[in-house]
Amino acid sequence: MTRRTHARRLPIAVQLGIPIVVVTVATSVLLGFLGVQQAIRRVDDSYRADADDVMTMLADRFPTFPEDPSEINSYLAELSWARPSITRVQLIREGALGNPFVWASSLPSDVPRDFSDDFVPEPGGTLQAEVDLDGQPAFMVSEDSDLSQDVVAAVTYFSLDPRREAIAQATRTIVVQTLLVVALQLAGIAIATYLVVLRRLRRLGTSAQAVAEGDLDQHLPEGDEPSGRDELVNVAREFDKMISAVRARTADLERAAEREREDAEQLRELDRVKNLLLRAVSHDLRSPITSVLGSARMLERADELNLSQEDRETLAKGLSSSARKMNRLVEDILDIDRLERGIIAPRRRMTDLAALVSEVARDAAGAGTHELHVESAPVNIAVDAPRVERIVHNLVSNAMKYTPRGTDIWVRVGPIPGGALLVVEDAGPGVADQIKEAIFEPFTQGDPEARVPGVGVGLSLVARFAELHGGRAWVEDREGGGASFHVELADGPEDDDDDDDDDLRPEY
Repeated sequence: MTRRTHARRLPIAVQLGIPIVVVTVATSVLLGFLGVQQAIRRVDDSYRADADDVMTMLADRFPTFPEDPSEINSYLAELSWARPSITRVQLIREGALGNPFVWASSLPSDVPRDFSDDFVPEPGGTLQAEVDLDGQPAFMVSEDSDLSQDVVAAVTYFSLDPRREAIAQATRTIVVQTLLVVALQLAGIAIATYLVVLRRLRRLGTSAQAVAEGDLDQHLPEGDEPSGRDELVNVAREFDKMISAVRARTADLERAAEREREDAEQLRELDRVKNLLLRAVSHDLRSPITSVLGSARMLERADELNLSQEDRETLAKGLSSSARKMNRLVEDILDIDRLERGIIAPRRRMTDLAALVSEVARDAAGAGTHELHVESAPVNIAVDAPRVERIVHNLVSNAMKYTPRGTDIWVRVGPIPGGALLVVEDAGPGVADQIKEAIFEPFTQGDPEARVPGVGVGLSLVARFAELHGGRAWVEDREGGGASFHVELADGPEDDDDDDDDDLRPEY
């Protein structure tokens, strides 16, 4: 008997309490931030009011300013001493060169002292900022002065202690309130969970575990109660409905399992085809791509390598040949897809089939590694010539792939009632009976042990193009050994459509 292991879980009260506490704390932090900002604004407003009072009292005391600022310095010192929040008061004038300086101050040692242009307000304006005053932080209120034309600004410095106290007080209040609210919430959640929720959830969990072990006869009495009493009753009712649905679907699952086994077999076949396609495409493309790159690099360096015109033409022909090989591979795969989707239709033209077959067969045989024999009787029928070329080329290429060098290959074409018959035979090892039909399926190769390069679409295209012409393709054993591929092509009416853009004659 296997031993069940369960991951350690948090109590339900904690699971319910965490999001509530998080929301509460987040809300409290936001409210605390707003409260602190409001407290700071209140203190800053009081600073501004005190600065206005200083301006008012100066205007009352000195309707006009004397040239000697000593009396004003004494009065500013009295103002600063009378209000503990004020640390210093300065009156700013402009020098001969327009540079502001401290003309009078509650601290006489300030006179004279250069003053920053950044804190001299525009006429009618006010500047507020935290500044460094002799190495100590302070809050500065600088106001445009209308006390005298010579005094451009009155600057009042305040201690930051009231600000700090306001921030600390607001923070303490918010923290205490948050802790109190969180404690009350957690207590309420724990009591409600224990007295109301937990007992009933335990029962629901026991029934669910029994169902998981295969007992589908479980039933919760709460499920019989009227809807809307509470959410747990509704959960119980839905639990009973779930059990009924599970019982009803058991048979469906068994039937689905059988279908899944069939689908799995199809997927395995698709995976086999995919792997074959990837291996074949990578193998067939690698060689021509390598050839194209090599020839292209040689042509790029033709002058440097002193290549003759003959060498250049040879490299150009190699480029063209490799490009055609890649194009044929891509076209074969694309045509399989088009045929599967039914978007290819034959475009028939009256064609000298004997001449076409002879030409394509000799081109496909190439350098003469095999003994090619072509026998053709006069036959003129309406066919899709580019598709027939592909049929002949694929059959001859297939015969060359699966037979040793020097093997004889015969190509015959002649008339039959209602069309023409094309036969391609070879004196090779032949085709096993069990795969004579399968080799005309897409991505299927004849002998997997032969390690013949290719995607496995050539013969599939032969069969599909034959069907496109109202005929068929099949393979027989050749008398004397080897394979004999037959393709019937039915005659038909010529196509009047002159749009041949989709059926350009391929080059082999």
